Amino acid sequence: MQGDVAYSEVNRKWKTACRIIFGSEIGEMEEYEKWLSDIGSPRAVQHDSQGREIILAVPHYSTHTKWISFEEVDFNKKYPPLGISINEIKDIDSLFEAIQDRIFYTGNIVLGNSKFVEKSTGIFESFYIYNCERSAYCKHMAYSTQATSSESMFGCNGFGSTTFCIKIDGLMYSSRCFEASKVEYSHDCYYSHNLSNCQDCMFSFNLRSKRNCIGNLQLAPAKYQELKAKLVSEMREKLVKDKRLPALADFCKSPVTNQAELRGLASEARKGSSSERPDAAPIEKAFSDTMRLIFGKPYGQIDRYGKWLNQYTAGLEEAASCASGKKLVVPEYVDFHLFPRHRLLSEEEASYIGERLPLAPAEVEQLNLENAGRAIAKIAYFCPSWTLGTVKNAIDAVINIESANCYRNVLNINSKYSAFGYWARDSDHMFGGNEVRNSAFCVNCYHSAKLQRCFEVDASRDCSGCYYCHNCENVRDSMFCFNVKNLRYAIGNVEMGREKYLTIKEKVLSQLNDELGEKCSISRSIFRLLQKKN
Repeated sequence: MQGDVAYSEVNRKWKTACRIIFGSEIGEMEEYEKWLSDIGSPRAVQHDSQGREIILAVPHYSTHTKWISFEEVDFNKKYPPLGISINEIKDIDSLFEAIQDRIFYTGNIVLGNSKFVEKSTGIFESFYIYNCERSAYCKHMAYSTQATSSESMFGCNGFGSTTFCIKIDGLMYSSRCFEASKVEYSHDCYYSHNLSNCQDCMFSFNLRSKRNCIGNLQLAPAKYQELKAKLVSEMREKLVKDKRLPALADFCKSPVTNQAELRGLASEARKGSSSERPDAAPIEKAFSDTMRLIFGKPYGQIDRYGKWLNQYTAGLEEAASCASGKKLVVPEYVDFHLFPRHRLLSEEEASYIGERLPLAPAEVEQLNLENAGRAIAKIAYFCPSWTLGTVKNAIDAVINIESANCYRNVLNINSKYSAFGYWARDSDHMFGGNEVRNSAFCVNCYHSAKLQRCFEVDASRDCSGCYYCHNCENVRDSMFCFNVKNLRYAIGNVEMGREKYLTIKEKVLSQLNDELGEKCSISRSIFRLLQKKN
């Protein structure tokens, strides 16, 4: 069976990863399933009419809807006419009554040239995937989520271009890491946070271009390898016994004891620094232009619509630097929202303070899993924001890579003009929504790619001018379509012709605009399409 092949092959890579990271194999992957699965994934499980398990990437869908596995979808199915005339369509409720028998939500979604994928969904162009979701261009991966172009990853969340890692959160262009977070261009790192261009580091925080470090203290290569062998042996023994190891944050709960030293270092970090003056005007204009394209009206003052746009995306929480009191924004991204609030630093502070707070040689010599929490208390500080490449005019937007004009959203990658959303990748004019790639001029779209001028579209690709659609491909100028391909001017999976379609669309938009104008929100979403308007 395909599932047996998927598990067998991924389990083989699991053993290779354990040899690389822990020095030897530690048993079958299934023995560690509970630990590896504990990654904060939002996945949900439903069942179709036959009782078969349906894996969903997020839990937002109404429990009152009907489910179908992606393998069971018949994209060539011909649907009968709606059984309702244009004149009988008085409002959205009457339209829904006519199409509700064809509204099925789909799980276990596997797209593109993928093979040997089991217990997973939202997988694109990937091979040998087991118990994963929301990932593309990957292979040999288990119990992981939010991944791109990676291989041999186990129990990981939010990573790109990484290989042979176990239990990491937020890594890019890195390999052979364990319990590391916010790490880029680094290799062979354990229990570390906020490393860039580093190699061979353990229990280290906020370092740049360092190697052979334990507790932020740089060691001779031979000494580092000696102490690493001792620590890894201890990890391996505890893991075999308990079937899990502590998370990095578990070591970082003690109170801050070097407050005066931190304040002094933070003051030094601020000297000569400059910050860009934020400009909300281009973002406001982009929002107005996008709303005009979608709804026919140029809505303004984006903050009035923030709660609605942010309904199904990552949250943001205000916090403060423990060194300076500077305002920080903590995103609901991988493990960032779990960082101890009393141990946060700004990016500027973290970059300056990291290499200036090493443990003493004697402290490093005595470091072990039992005393690690006490030992690293004076260096274990976390940074909840992340900037890579050229980033311009990011206003309360965190985790930005080569992006511009972003506002109160999370994880912008090669994107511009976006707000109140999550993971806009290679896209522009994106408002609200979650995990959309290579798209433009969209509002509240989710887990999709190559969308243009879409509203409330989910799990779809290569679509334009669509409203309230789910699991569609190459669908144009259509509304309320589910599990179909290659349609235009369609409503409820049936092509209407341009004139009839535009007549019905006008009625739908009129009702949506009335609600938007009155409440600055629209009660129906693609996740809860059949619930009645409040």
